[in-house]
Amino acid sequence: MYKVMLVEDENILRKGIEVLTDWASLNCSVVFGASNGIEALKYAASNPIDILITDIRMPGMDGLELIKRLKELNSNISVIILSAYGEFSYAQRALALEVKQYVLKTNYRENLPIAIKATIKEIEMRDDIKINFESLFLKTTEQSEIDSYFELNLDKDEPYYILSIETLNNNENSNFKKFIEYAYKSLSPKITKRFDSLYILLVSTKKEESNRIEIIKQMSEQFITSCTTLVEMKINIGISGEYRKSIDFKKAYLESLSNLGRIFDENSYSITEANDDDGKPSSLVDCSLYAKKIIDGYISSNIEDLKLINDDFFDEFKTKNYDIDHETNQVGVLFSLIGTSFQERSIKIDDFLKVSDELSELMKNCYSSYSLKKAVMETHLILLKLFSVYMNNSISLKVNTYIENNYMNPISIEEISESLHLSSNYVGRQYKKETGKNVLQYLNEYRVERAKHLLKEGRLQISEITFQVGYSNPAYFSNVFSKITGVSPKKFVQN
Repeated sequence: MYKVMLVEDENILRKGIEVLTDWASLNCSVVFGASNGIEALKYAASNPIDILITDIRMPGMDGLELIKRLKELNSNISVIILSAYGEFSYAQRALALEVKQYVLKTNYRENLPIAIKATIKEIEMRDDIKINFESLFLKTTEQSEIDSYFELNLDKDEPYYILSIETLNNNENSNFKKFIEYAYKSLSPKITKRFDSLYILLVSTKKEESNRIEIIKQMSEQFITSCTTLVEMKINIGISGEYRKSIDFKKAYLESLSNLGRIFDENSYSITEANDDDGKPSSLVDCSLYAKKIIDGYISSNIEDLKLINDDFFDEFKTKNYDIDHETNQVGVLFSLIGTSFQERSIKIDDFLKVSDELSELMKNCYSSYSLKKAVMETHLILLKLFSVYMNNSISLKVNTYIENNYMNPISIEEISESLHLSSNYVGRQYKKETGKNVLQYLNEYRVERAKHLLKEGRLQISEITFQVGYSNPAYFSNVFSKITGVSPKKFVQN
């Protein structure tokens, strides 16, 4: 069973998650529950943990600091973040901590099991890669066998390069492998097909050649041109730097993949030059900002706007020196935020998760930034259709959107209905039918979630927060808050 540590400063919520989640069916057990990051860190220092489920904002040590400290203890620990409305501005900071799963507290009973299953799938894939990676490509885990291969196939100390060649369209020629070998025939090519759209090529040059890198670049340019004109194929090529020792074989391979990941156009190549930097991103991208822009694009149904937003998103990767692993991670964060926006608008999450799973499958065959960008845009178009269907058919989605944009002002069901050009009786009945609750109930729940966020920040008095979230009477606000959370605003702050 996978060992889970649950960290949440709201005791009632933490106990509810522990009791109401069917851990056995998920092959998990909660080995420790903590009310703050300090308790959790102390436990994890001497006890193994597979999955951390944590709140973001907590007294003493917040969730992000806890994740950072635990990653220093165990880099393989997987993380699921529990978030309330308004806390997703912190999501991009979690990118560097490799957090991919986010669950909204108000919907944890439905969505936490889904996030746990996805996390376990990632753990299993990671472990499978550890076991099988070498057998997939190098055919061995022993350095002595790699040495033997080099002794048989390459002269001692002979310069070599690894090329990762990605095919970008589906009309692949059955003789493409032979086509590659012919293009690089003067460099003693050794080739294998790693995945459906990825070929790995080893080429070697003569030691006496003084312009070895230029030879590789020229041949790659000619090969790209030949693919386009002769076999109508679009390709990208990532090329490692020059190596001579067999012990660097794996490093050269990973370097070629890294260079492939940095290609932002089709029919291009990228090679490691002698003065290249270390490849680390210079800074993070604001995923929450792009998620909001994309949701606005879904609402307006403007495909051209979505394309521009997607272009801007990937252009930031280029300026910030992202490699494909960082890009894929950031795309995961982006779609987690988009999924949360779908949840907040009462869109059936199963439909979103199905599309998200399809994107995950597509990304497995994306080795360059160009192919990843293309896959993401295709997914946006699918989600746009899904969003449009719900926008056209769902009264509750339109009502929730209105509330989320106007909760800080006085709101009545008559005002909402008038904005939709519908009668208030019809809106009330339909909303109840779609969500099981009335409009006022959702309005109060959303306002209380916003109030909890402001209370945790600690910058405003309770009386000030009352007006910030749309109430005019502090006593009435306190009464509503107590009914929904079980505690008064004052006790909430104290706890």
